[in-house]
Amino acid sequence: IDIARLELLCDLTDDLNLDEAALDVVVSLIDQLHTVRQDLASLARAIDRLSPETQAILLSELKSTLDRKLLNLETCLNSQFDASMAKVITNA
Repeated sequence: IDIARLELLCDLTDDLNLDEAALDVVVSLIDQLHTVRQDLASLARAIDRLSPETQAILLSELKSTLDRKLLNLETCLNSQFDASMAKVITNA
């Protein structure tokens, strides 16, 4: 364990009053984020080696996929908001 990680653990424990179980979850998520960042950096390097035409096709496909996912997320959030508002109105 390096010094920065120990400092983070102390900060999470002291400043945020996280118990051991919550600390385990947070540290696991941070580790996963670091792994994903490394994977994305590797992927970016691989994409940089592709031809400009292939990069354009890939970018177009990624944009389409992200647009669909964002639309699905927006629909889900709107449904949850509507359900929450209905509960508030019912309880008013």
